[in-house]
Amino acid sequence: MLLQPAGRTVRATREALVAGDTAKLPSLERWLEASTGRLTALRAIADTAEDELATAADRDLRAVKGRGERELGLSVVVLLAVTVLALDLRRSINRPLTEVSEGAKALADGDLSYDIRYTGRDEIGDVADTFRELHVTSERFAAEIRTMNTAIDDNRLGHRADVAAFGGTWAQLLLGMNSTMASFAAAHGRRHKAEQELASIFNLSLDLLCISGLDGYFKRVNPAFERTLGYPGSTLLSRPYLDFVHEEDRDRVRAILDRLATGAEVAEFENRYVRGDGTECWLQWSCRPVIEEGLIYAAARDVTESRRAAREQAALRSVATLVARGVPPHEVFTAVAHEVGLLLSTSSAAVLRYEADGAATVLGSALTAATEAQEAARAVAATGRAVRVGRSVGAPIVVDDRLWGAVVVSAPHTEPLPRGTESRLADFTELIATAIANADSRAQLAASRARVVAAGDASRRRIERDLHDGVQQRLVSLQLDLRTAESMTADQPAELVEQLAHIGKGLDDTFEDLLQISRGIHPAILSKGGLGPALRALARRSAVPVELDLELPGARLPERIEVAVYYVTSECLTNAAKHARATVVEVRARVYEDVLEVVIGDDGVGGAEPGGGSGLIGLTDRVEATGGRLTVRSPPGRGTTLIARLPVPRSAAE
Repeated sequence: MLLQPAGRTVRATREALVAGDTAKLPSLERWLEASTGRLTALRAIADTAEDELATAADRDLRAVKGRGERELGLSVVVLLAVTVLALDLRRSINRPLTEVSEGAKALADGDLSYDIRYTGRDEIGDVADTFRELHVTSERFAAEIRTMNTAIDDNRLGHRADVAAFGGTWAQLLLGMNSTMASFAAAHGRRHKAEQELASIFNLSLDLLCISGLDGYFKRVNPAFERTLGYPGSTLLSRPYLDFVHEEDRDRVRAILDRLATGAEVAEFENRYVRGDGTECWLQWSCRPVIEEGLIYAAARDVTESRRAAREQAALRSVATLVARGVPPHEVFTAVAHEVGLLLSTSSAAVLRYEADGAATVLGSALTAATEAQEAARAVAATGRAVRVGRSVGAPIVVDDRLWGAVVVSAPHTEPLPRGTESRLADFTELIATAIANADSRAQLAASRARVVAAGDASRRRIERDLHDGVQQRLVSLQLDLRTAESMTADQPAELVEQLAHIGKGLDDTFEDLLQISRGIHPAILSKGGLGPALRALARRSAVPVELDLELPGARLPERIEVAVYYVTSECLTNAAKHARATVVEVRARVYEDVLEVVIGDDGVGGAEPGGGSGLIGLTDRVEATGGRLTVRSPPGRGTTLIARLPVPRSAAE
C-alpha cells in the first residue's frame, strides 16, 4: 500500500513538509484524492484478510472432515460427537466471519455507522477488534476533517487538527492537513493585506474610481465620487448612472457603453454630469470592461476647471484680438457680452459703464431687459463687489483702481444661475478688464481726435470767413480807391503814374495770394458744390496732371468725410509735385458696402515714410478721427500709393 501512488503522494507530502518546501505540497483536491486512495487500499487489505480467513476455515473444515472419516470406523459415537462438534464449529465460524466481512465491506465503502458485535477470544475476535478500532479511528479522523472544513467556512484559519491524538499514517495525514491549512491561512492573509492596501488607494484617490455593471448601475464608488458629484454613496449605487449624466450627453454615453459591451477599451472620453446642487461638471473617463464578469472598471478625472480655464482663455484671446485689430469699441463690448454669455451658458449678458452722474450706460449687450439686472448693476455700483439679485448676477470692472463699470448676466429661464456664478464672473471680468480699458481708451482717443479735427476745421472755416469778410473786402476797397486815384493822375508826372500802377499790381498779387490761402484753409467750393467738384478743382490747379475716376453718390456725404478726403487728396497732389517728381497722378474714389475708398497713386520716385513727416501723420489722424484707416505703400523707385477707407452712413452710400 505504501508503494501505491496514494502512498507515494503521502510520503512526498511528508517529505515536503519536513523540508519546508510548500511549493511541492499538493492541492486540497489532490490531498483528498490521495486519502481516498489510501482508504481504498485499506479496503483491499480487508478483502484479502476476509479471503484468507475463509480459505483457512475451509482448510480446517476439510481437515476435520478427513479426521472424521478416518475415525469413522472407531466408533459411531465418536463420529456423531465429531459430527456435532464439526457442525457447531462450522456455525460458530461462519457467523463471525460473515459479520467481519460485511463490516470490512461497509468500512471500505465509507460507511462508518456499521458495528461489528462479535467479541470472541479467537483469531476472528481479534480481527473484529481490529476492525472496531479502525472504525473508531476513521470516525475520529473524519470528525477532524469536518471540524477543519467548518473552521475554513467560518474563516477561522488558525484552527489546527489534534495530531497528538493519532499515530502513524493518521498523524501524518493530519499533519499534512495542518500544513495545508497554515499555507492557506498565510495566502489568505496576504490576500487580505493586498485588499486592504487596494481599498486604501481606492478610498484615498483624488480621482474618481468606480466599478460599474453592464446593467447600468454602479457597483462600487470611492469617496471622490461623493465629493465631486455631491451625492451620498447609497444614492449613486441605487440609481442608474445615466440619471446623473447631463441629458444632452446621454446619447453619447449610450454609444460608449455599447462599445464597452463589445470588449473595447475607452480612454479620455469626456461628458458632463449634473451635481447634487444642479451645477454641471466635466469628467474625463478611462474604462476597461471585463465581459465575463459583466463589469466595467473605470477611472475619471474632474476636468471642469481646466475646460473652464481653456474657455476663459479662448474668450480672452477673442476679445484681445478684436482690440488689437482696432475694431470699434461698441463691437468689442458686444463681443465681451457674447463671450460672457457663452462662458456662463446664458444668452443674457451686458457690459455697462458708470457715468459721473451715477447712471449706467450699456456699451455692449446680449441682454434682455430685466429689472433684476438693473438692480444688480446698482448693487455693484454701491458695493464694488460681485452680487446676486434674483436671477441676475453682476461683477465690477475695475480699471486703474477705479470702478469703471460692470458685467451683468441673467438666467434665461425661471431657474436661478448656478452657485459660484458670482466668483466665475468676477474672475473672468478681472481677466478682461485690461482689454475693456484698452477698448475704452481707444474710444476716448478716437473721440478726442475727432474733437481736435473738428475744432481745427471750425477754426479753418472761421479764419476763411474772417479773411473773406474782412481782409479780402478791405483789399478790394483799396483796389477801387487806387483805380480812382489813377484816373485822377492824367496831368501828373509819369513817375507817379508808374508808382501807382506798381502799387495796383502789388494789391492784385496780394489779393490772389490771399485767395489761395483762403482756399487752402477751407475751400469754399467744397462747402458749396460737394466732394466731386472740389476734387475736380484740385485736379485743375495741380502742377502735375491728374486723372480722376470718381464714382460718388448723388447725395452729399457727411462734411467730416468730405473734408478728410479733400485734404488727403490735396496733400498727396502737393507731395507729388514737390517731392515725388511724378509725371501723372491717378485719383479713384468710389463707395461700396458703407465704405468710401479713395486711392491716390503716382509714378514718382517713391520711398515715402508715413512716420517721417508731419504731413502723412496729420492725414492719418484726420482719417482715423472719422473711424477710417489710411494705408501708404511707397517702395523706392515704384511710386507712391495711398489708400484711405472711411465709413459712410448707409443712407449717404445709397
